This record gives sequence, C-alpha cells and structure tokens, in this order.
Amino acid sequence: MRISIDDIQKEIERLNAEQPDGFTTREYADSINKHIRTAREQIRELVLHGRVELAGYRRAENMAGVSGKIPVYRIVGGKK
Repeated sequence: MRISIDDIQKEIERLNAEQPDGFTTREYADSINKHIRTAREQIRELVLHGRVELAGYRRAENMAGVSGKIPVYRIVGGKK
C-alpha cells in the first residue's frame, strides 16, 4: 500500500512540533514504526517536493561508539 505525500507530511509536521530543531531519519522511522529505509524514501519524496529541507547536522555516536554527523531535516512548506 502506497502512502500519500500529504499523509507523510502530516506525520512529519507532528514530529516537527515535538522537535522544532529538526528530526533525523531514525527519529522519523521510530515515530512511524517503519524500517529506516522506508523513512528515508518518504523523506526523500518530501525533499523532492520542496516540503522538507536539510536543516544541518547533529553529532551522535553510531553502534560502534564512533561519533559522526547525522543529517537533521525540517519542514519548509513548498509546492503542493
């Protein structure tokens, strides 16, 4: 079943309200209870439609304890 871009944006808006500084792909995946690959595809779709943008990066540790930069996204409005 394919989810509509408007449904994706509603969930992003809810997450954005909880985290005004932006959200990571992992945070979005956890909020929709889906695999990170699905979340990445949905975020990519919103970026292509101009509804979400890369807000910057957040430092975090990966599973091995190595610190790295994680992309953070935020809503920007955009084309309908």
